[in-house]
Amino acid sequence: MFEKVTTESGRQNGISRLTALRLALVAGFFSLAVIFLLLSNYNDMRQNDPLSSVNSQKLDNLVIEHRRNPGDEAVKKDVQVLDQRLRQNYFNSQVKARIGICLLLAGLAVLIVCLKKALVFPIVPGTGTESSHAGYSRLTLAAIAVFLVIVVIVINLIQSHSG
Repeated sequence: MFEKVTTESGRQNGISRLTALRLALVAGFFSLAVIFLLLSNYNDMRQNDPLSSVNSQKLDNLVIEHRRNPGDEAVKKDVQVLDQRLRQNYFNSQVKARIGICLLLAGLAVLIVCLKKALVFPIVPGTGTESSHAGYSRLTLAAIAVFLVIVVIVINLIQSHSG
C-alpha cells in the first residue's frame, strides 16, 4: 500500500510539473507577443511625437500660414485638429506603453514561477547528487537571463523616449 501512495504522489507531481511547463510556455509566448507589441507601439510613438515627427512639420507650416493670414478660420481649424490629433496619439501611445510594461512584467513573473516549478529536478536517491537533467536547468536559466536582458532593453527604450 505504501508503494501505491508513492506512485500516485509521483504521478501527481509529474502532472503538476507538466502543467507548470505548459503554462510557462504560454507565458513565454505571451511575453514575446507583448514585447512585439511594445516595439510596434514604440515605433508609433516615435512617428506621432508632436515635437519631432513629420506631422509636427505639417503643424509648423500650418501655424506659419495662420500667422500670415490670421483671419482664415479654415487654417485655424486645421491647426487645432492636427494639434489635437498629434497630442492624443502621442499620449495614447504612452499609456499603451505603460500598460504593456505591466503586462510584460506579469507575464515574466508567471514564466519564472512556472519554470521554477517545472524544472525542479530531484536528487538521485543514494548518491546525494542532482539528476542528469541539471544541465538543462542551467541552459534554461541562461535562456531566461538573455530574455530578461532583452526585456530590460525594450523597457529602457520606451521609458527613455516617453521621458
